[in-house]
Amino acid sequence: MARVYTETVDLELDVADRERLNSMPHDHVISARVDLSRRYAFVQAVKIEEAGFTIEPEGTSGAALVTESDTFTLALNTAEPRRHDAQVVLSGVLRGGTDLEAELLRCVARLRILGLHKKHLPAEFYKETAVEARAFAADGRTKQALFAYVTAIDGLINHALRDLTMYEELREPVNRLKLMDKFQLVLKRAVQRDVLRDEPLVSRLASVLEALLEERNCIAHSIARTQATRQQVRQAVFVLLTLMMIRAQGSVAVPALTTAYALKPARTSRTSSG
Repeated sequence: MARVYTETVDLELDVADRERLNSMPHDHVISARVDLSRRYAFVQAVKIEEAGFTIEPEGTSGAALVTESDTFTLALNTAEPRRHDAQVVLSGVLRGGTDLEAELLRCVARLRILGLHKKHLPAEFYKETAVEARAFAADGRTKQALFAYVTAIDGLINHALRDLTMYEELREPVNRLKLMDKFQLVLKRAVQRDVLRDEPLVSRLASVLEALLEERNCIAHSIARTQATRQQVRQAVFVLLTLMMIRAQGSVAVPALTTAYALKPARTSRTSSG
């Protein structure tokens, strides 16, 4: 759902101690904030592929991108995403400088971005919610990540039944179904079978989803103090991706799914004997 993009951006360097900029030689801590929010909904991860500067006297342009000159050395080596704001903070070190050269310093960076571009927003809103959940998880906001992932599962289930709710005669009966009943209906329609109770994967998905829904309700309604775990987030990802695979393959058979997506069997824990 997230994609990889390359962006070339001009940087406005912020020097931590500008008064020392003219004292040579010194290592000056620098940073630059890049706002990508006009083009990106989320920025998941960023890598600096290239960063440098040009010294452009007045009236000239097109100088080559370099990382050092007779008086400047630039090293931008850290890129920290502000995922939900679609911003990136770059930081590094600038050595040397004079007033004139500092004013003429034009810094450029080429960034490799894993994110969700607004021109590629998915038609299925649950996919955007899943990307948001991943951003929460990457920021260590486990409770928000769990809530968003379970909401994405909810959205996927309702999206899968949208062709039924378009009919007036079916809209109210389908909408009145509990989410777990909708979940079963989605699976039955995917595999074109009415009875799935003997399928191990279906039983596991149902058990995990019921527990996740209970946890989401506790979070949403402040029923009790909750402490979401990364294991619960992984379980939510498992349910979401497995539902997507079942719908795509029309099968709830584990061998068929593992073959179709080149998945490795889950590891079984070993217990020591003796």
